Amino acid sequence: MARLSAQPTIAPFPTSETATTTEYRGPFGQVFYDPDNPQDAYMLVNCQEAFVVGEIVCIDQDALATQIGNASVGIVGVIVATVSGSDTAAFAQIEGENATAILTSGVTTAGFLFAPATTDGGYLDLMTSTDANVVHGARCTAAPSTATTPFTSDTQASALVGVGTIYMKRGGAFVYGIAGNLATS
Repeated sequence: MARLSAQPTIAPFPTSETATTTEYRGPFGQVFYDPDNPQDAYMLVNCQEAFVVGEIVCIDQDALATQIGNASVGIVGVIVATVSGSDTAAFAQIEGENATAILTSGVTTAGFLFAPATTDGGYLDLMTSTDANVVHGARCTAAPSTATTPFTSDTQASALVGVGTIYMKRGGAFVYGIAGNLATS
């Protein structure tokens, strides 16, 4: 995994690791850039539940990461290390290209992404003619493969999901929590 630094600060642990909030007592919300790929930025977040690699989260103003959903408001991130439970410090990628993003099987490179109404797994779907929580600043660059099972059980996602590649623009992707529709605008 990437070794991160935000000059002159060095990341407290590698992106491939997590720490409990009792082990890590530093500030959450810090952003670190990968020195080997400065297009990729990672935010140190306080996870509010267990996550799998590639799960899509919404990060609020206090750097608390929760599963993204149709009412989420905040920065969009992709979890880069397995998180065992709440009160865990971990990194979420917020800028650049991520090839482990969990998407529904209907996502293509030709449409806008949205955060579906879900409480069983953090993933993104393809915008259709129905109003939804639009993801601004992110696009699918490689359609998902359903050959990879990102969740540990079928009950963790209510739609057929796979792993694809998304690109989040410089400055990050975000959701407003307001139903809108860019597909027919």
